[in-house]
Amino acid sequence: MAPLRFKLISIFLFFHLQGSAQHAKVYFKVADSILMKENSSTRLYNKLDTLKSRFMPSRSSVTIYFNRNIDFGYKHERINLRLNLENYQIDLFIINDTIYAKTIRHFFNPYEMESETLEFHFSADTLNLSGYLKKRNKMYNSTKTASDLIKEISKYKVFAFNCGFGSSKTKEGKYIEWLAEENNTTDLIKMLQSFSVEDQAYGISGFEILKRKGYPTPLEIQNLIRQIKRRNSDTITCSGCSSGLITKLYSNYASKVKQ
Repeated sequence: MAPLRFKLISIFLFFHLQGSAQHAKVYFKVADSILMKENSSTRLYNKLDTLKSRFMPSRSSVTIYFNRNIDFGYKHERINLRLNLENYQIDLFIINDTIYAKTIRHFFNPYEMESETLEFHFSADTLNLSGYLKKRNKMYNSTKTASDLIKEISKYKVFAFNCGFGSSKTKEGKYIEWLAEENNTTDLIKMLQSFSVEDQAYGISGFEILKRKGYPTPLEIQNLIRQIKRRNSDTITCSGCSSGLITKLYSNYASKVKQ
């Protein structure tokens, strides 16, 4: 009798999960359709806010996670969308409310860096992005493309050297310390060149470790670090067991520059 009951429960769970997966795909298509048709970030948010009313209110929400400066007046805006407990991360590259690149990602859990991506879609106005990329590549001495932009703004990353129970050293913190020990400025410079504010923060930390060791930092890298610190963009950080906090890391630096 017990084996039969177990088999029935297993069959029920299988079809329940299959049904949930199908629903999640339908939700993704609905949100994706709205995103891909809209080129105003304000109208997009309003449409997503209206969309959630079609789902269970207690299990659906839409929030702007951050809207941060990523040079020359352009912003990286992230919207967290939940539809019947299914989580979607929407990333926008905008200026003056106009969207030039957009991505939508369906996660098991959007607040876990290693969380599996179930579905991903993007769109970019490569023609209008070319001017921005040319200016930014000149400033950062890089060769970034629209594909790099899409990849790096859609990545969920947390800047944290110590995090979690007991504030133990993170994998990323250990990696940055190792790069500094090896005097590996090549990989640290790549981090500074990233569209990801969190990657840039790791790159700065690596060069600060090198500075404490007495390793000379080239003038062009010093200037780039000063630029990133002056910009002082919102950064996803971790404090103890609280991850996903939004912090301005360089407020003290920015205030000193103003003085």
